[in-house]
Amino acid sequence: MHKKCYSCAYFKDYYFKTNCRFMMSGSGYCSNQNKKISRHSTCPQFKRRAEKPINSAAVFEELEDTLTRLNGIKTILEEHEEF
Repeated sequence: MHKKCYSCAYFKDYYFKTNCRFMMSGSGYCSNQNKKISRHSTCPQFKRRAEKPINSAAVFEELEDTLTRLNGIKTILEEHEEF
């Protein structure tokens, strides 16, 4: 079964610049075939992209900060209910 090129390790998307952001062009470069191809093409040499590792320390730090903020909001709401 052939997979779509947009999720292949050999494929790099082409982008173009608009006024305030970059948009995907719908095509890109395949370093395995050495040519421009559509991102929805298929290829027998498909190789899945490696997952990017998640920095768990940063995730836990952000969760702790969010929990602190939520507890602050909870305290304010509880004080407001007393009045």
